[in-house]
Amino acid sequence: RLGDLESRLGDVEGARRRYAEALKLFESGQDNLGRANTLQSLGDLESRLGDVEGARRRYMEALKLYESEQANLGRANTLLSLGDLERRLGDVEGARRRYMEALKLYESEQFNLGRANTLRSLGDLEIGSDAEKAVELYRQALPLYEAEQEPNGLAQTVVRLAVIFKATKEDAAAHDLAAVARDAAKKSSEPPLIEWVEGTLRGVGL
Repeated sequence: RLGDLESRLGDVEGARRRYAEALKLFESGQDNLGRANTLQSLGDLESRLGDVEGARRRYMEALKLYESEQANLGRANTLLSLGDLERRLGDVEGARRRYMEALKLYESEQFNLGRANTLRSLGDLEIGSDAEKAVELYRQALPLYEAEQEPNGLAQTVVRLAVIFKATKEDAAAHDLAAVARDAAKKSSEPPLIEWVEGTLRGVGL
């Protein structure tokens, strides 16, 4: 937890030290789940720093441990992270495979927030090539975010829909969606999200 805090505060080296300490303790206690969680966090850190191969190694190590412990949520979270990594590298099919694996696990565990995040990521894969498919996936994610009362995910998904509708000249629907996105962002009380929503909507004339 201290490592996660250091990471959020931007202290990369501090976070790395905390995770390394935690990893040694989990290894000495033969706690595979704790090791997997720490490796997942290290993978996230490497990913944010742009070390793609380092992140992939951490995620793959974590995935094996989650599989050995039959920890489906941990597996799903790691697969989602791997999918994000593949998407950044431009491997659309690789990303889709990871996302679909994650989605099945989230569904088996009835974890709605994970399902919503994965559906949104799948929509992001389609947005440049099949806007209709992207809209369908985003619409599947929305009720899940609403059920979980998760304004952050709701705002991000609705913004994507608003941008698509604006591009397809459905101005009335786009403006309605923009209002929903702004309201959800305000409810999140997260300044970076509010700024991102406003900037994105203004960028397309909303």
